[in-house]
Amino acid sequence: MRDAADMHREDDAGGVAVPSVAGLFEASAARRRAKTAFIVRDRRLTYGEIESSANRGARQIIAASGPANHSAAALLEESVETIVAMLAILKAGKAYVPLNAVYPAA
Repeated sequence: MRDAADMHREDDAGGVAVPSVAGLFEASAARRRAKTAFIVRDRRLTYGEIESSANRGARQIIAASGPANHSAAALLEESVETIVAMLAILKAGKAYVPLNAVYPAA
């Protein structure tokens, strides 16, 4: 989805390039496209399916929010869509802020 330079960040201590979570997943997906990556309840997704869905989601996030916003909140239940949404947010260059509808307890 993003070019190789965007998939790394510099370590504050020594300027060493550190792979991003999105970059690491993309590399894994390139090697294992047809293999099962996640099983949540009765759904299975392959690395390739997650990578493709996350790339589509990242493009939608960028189109909707532009490059100025640096975080995205997501209120999702435990599902494969949650995994895809988290990866899409990271691929869009945003910080993922998970929200829990039941915390704090009312």
